[in-house]
Amino acid sequence: MKQAREQATDFKSMKGISAVFKIYKTQNEDCLNTYGRNWRELFKAYVDAANARKAAGKARAGTPAAAPPK
Repeated sequence: MKQAREQATDFKSMKGISAVFKIYKTQNEDCLNTYGRNWRELFKAYVDAANARKAAGKARAGTPAAAPPK
């Protein structure tokens, strides 16, 4: 990703920057698939976990806090 970031600094348009990152994204996905990992499933698991943490945080925020000791 460092290399993609360095190359992307040469471009001024978002289209050019996206093209550079897409090259490295594709390489990373291919590498994961080569070693028996399904990047779509991995990403879905990540998103589901993040959504669960967010929902748990909202649930905790909705409960009243304990009263401070006197």
